[in-house]
Amino acid sequence: MANISDAYGSLIITTQNPQILETLTKVFTWLDENQHSFIYGFWVEKSQFKDGLQDGISYPFVGFGRWCMSATLRDFLTGGLDDEFTDELKKYDWDMELAYHDYEPGLQFLVRQTVKLGYKKQEPFFELYINAELPYTAKNLNELGFVEMAVDAAKESHPLLKQLIVDTLELQSDDFDIAVLIKDLNWQNCVWLDDDFCNIVHDNAEKNQAFC
Repeated sequence: MANISDAYGSLIITTQNPQILETLTKVFTWLDENQHSFIYGFWVEKSQFKDGLQDGISYPFVGFGRWCMSATLRDFLTGGLDDEFTDELKKYDWDMELAYHDYEPGLQFLVRQTVKLGYKKQEPFFELYINAELPYTAKNLNELGFVEMAVDAAKESHPLLKQLIVDTLELQSDDFDIAVLIKDLNWQNCVWLDDDFCNIVHDNAEKNQAFC
């Protein structure tokens, strides 16, 4: 099974045809209503387009990629939709631009990408035209909102977690035992950087002769 990436960003639809907007509204309604059935895919919450999708409007989206979000988007029009939607979408020219950040922990993959997909002369197209690899650092993961997914109690995550703690709390030393800290917190799945967390980090660091 492929690794799953997590992505979020915004999308903009460009079309002069109201029938395309009507069909895409049906598509994204279906995607939102069935999001928990997907291993890979992307969707916009229905609350974002109560009156239907509009041309030139930016909508936030989230999704899960097969290894990466761009691979899932590449397959969106060539295997990700029911035939009834495909038959309608290929009747007219249109495009959709998606700009997003994408993260996959297994390969320590963190990127900023922009893709454009759609139909032209009844043929699907896909173009990845911005592909910026970002340093896989605790600081970037924290700023981009991937901390909760990136850091857990798994041993392989300990160096990243330790760096995250040092960066976030601006510690002057990393001379503390991360395994002891994890045990103290009794973590299971993710890290939440609240006041209690910060206090425990400081206490643990002081016990291990670190300077905060």
